[in-house]
Amino acid sequence: MKSFFLAALASVASAHYVFPALIHNGVTTPDWTNVRQFTTYYTYGPVIDVTSLDIRCNVGGTTTDIGTNTTTVNAGDTLGFTVEPPSSGLYHPGPLIIYMAEAPSGTNIATWDGSGSVWFKIFEAGPTSFNSSGPVWPYQTGEVTGVDKVYFTLPKALPTANYLLRIEHIAVHNAATVNGAQL
Repeated sequence: MKSFFLAALASVASAHYVFPALIHNGVTTPDWTNVRQFTTYYTYGPVIDVTSLDIRCNVGGTTTDIGTNTTTVNAGDTLGFTVEPPSSGLYHPGPLIIYMAEAPSGTNIATWDGSGSVWFKIFEAGPTSFNSSGPVWPYQTGEVTGVDKVYFTLPKALPTANYLLRIEHIAVHNAATVNGAQL
């Protein structure tokens, strides 16, 4: 088994909800322990400027005193994130995407900001079908996630290294206007 350290950025994707806790093999960490706490956590406000650095780690997530704990996981492990507030869960239409970035050699993974062209996609929940109202999203029907949790599996061939993990939900209900997509 390949093991590696992981620091999570449940960042961007906070279109009126956040992803505050990491789930590893069924065990949920306390909120903001293995997930970077950004300056506007629990305000549920989306990031709408796709040219902003906030797209990576949410508002202030790369400049605040990060202090995020890392955890050791194995290639092929099942991970997840909780969704807050759980009463609403994921409710906006749009893709749910999980990315990883390998930290440069010698970098402290707990404080690295994820800069550069280093991100690669490991999971995406796109529309499963289309009806007269438009796309049908798998998390809205329970096919991929529950209302208050999102699960995915790490690639089995993932090389041993230190990685950041990022979850992103792009709410597209207002995407027909400039800066209408919400992350």
